[in-house]
Amino acid sequence: MAMVTWRRPAWQRALWPEFSEFERTMTRLFGDVHPARTEHPPVNAWTGTDNIILTAELPGIEPDDLDISVQGNSLMLHCTMKESEVQDGIIYHRRERTHGAFARSWQLPVEVDGDRVDARLENGVLRLTLPKAESHKPRKVRVKAAEKGGKTA
Repeated sequence: MAMVTWRRPAWQRALWPEFSEFERTMTRLFGDVHPARTEHPPVNAWTGTDNIILTAELPGIEPDDLDISVQGNSLMLHCTMKESEVQDGIIYHRRERTHGAFARSWQLPVEVDGDRVDARLENGVLRLTLPKAESHKPRKVRVKAAEKGGKTA
């Protein structure tokens, strides 16, 4: 039985090593620019009129594993991520999920009311609703009409 092989034209074979070298160079370059390790957990935060909302990705975490504290305009998140059990006879080829303790803190843009903070953990995402302190909420100013024929200051 004959096996059919496809051969690239000579000009394509000559370019292929350059493409391979280019790919290796780009991988080295972007590997240095984008490190694999980022701050953990990754968060999103935004403000509304009355609240600051912060969401954090925490897969595999139970609510009892979290310690959250708020003081003034400082927020502290502390957690211990448990290592998954290693079973006998299993050979890991890759283990990228982290374990151990971590702590992150943030300076919030305004002071929050620590007594009314709401924390919910659902599907591995922590959602903190941090109500702004009354002194930092926008206040509506009532405009009074000037008196007719009255004196102005």
